[in-house]
Amino acid sequence: MNTWSERTEACFGSITDDDTGGVTALEEVLGRGAFDTIPRCNSELRGYSWITLCAEQLVERLGGVESLSRSGAFHSVARLAHGAVFLQATPTLADYDDAAIRRVFEALAPVLLTGKTEPSIGESRRIVFGVDAADYR
Repeated sequence: MNTWSERTEACFGSITDDDTGGVTALEEVLGRGAFDTIPRCNSELRGYSWITLCAEQLVERLGGVESLSRSGAFHSVARLAHGAVFLQATPTLADYDDAAIRRVFEALAPVLLTGKTEPSIGESRRIVFGVDAADYR
């Protein structure tokens, strides 16, 4: 993802196993469409997952690369040449358990899309349910 992110100067990206095609798990649960959120990827983070690419403007609002590195939420934090930051939560996707998901949510909540996340019947998404990122601002 790093090479592709550099080439496109992406402001958001993710690698996960709960992708629903075109929207993040957070967008889906909140009923937000990508056409609505993509234009604002420099002001709101569309979602969070095992690997998340976060726009430079959002990283600065989170206290910078050093703050994200010290948060304990990420196994790897790397700034890309165009300023976005590549965040990898755990060494492997198999290690991305509920505790890791919660740590990533809490580290990124101040810039995430807002709205209370409520699961649907049979919902299986790697996000924290019953929370609203707005409460972390």
